[in-house]
Amino acid sequence: MSGDQGNEEQIEHIAPRSAFTANKYTNWTTYLDVGKDEFEELKHMIGNLTLMESSLNIAAGNDSFSDKKEKYKQSNFEMVQSISQHTDWSKEKIQERTEKMAQEAPDI
Repeated sequence: MSGDQGNEEQIEHIAPRSAFTANKYTNWTTYLDVGKDEFEELKHMIGNLTLMESSLNIAAGNDSFSDKKEKYKQSNFEMVQSISQHTDWSKEKIQERTEKMAQEAPDI
């Protein structure tokens, strides 16, 4: 990581980790269609995380998935750009991406 904050990488939670604890995330609670306990299991799964440039991560903030996708398209990371290809973000997407990443990890 560099000392220039705009070029540092950060871990982005695609579905915000505080989706059920902050009122500003109410659109995510409806969008995900899962309960709080279930989300507690999903939020830190590797399928809900991505490495991202800090400036884009800050810009994406707690936006809706459709708004975050626009920031993901601007990333220099192929992993982040691939997330922007999804039409939605759901429990199933998180689980599928987690399984895929777990299968690919030994080859990296």
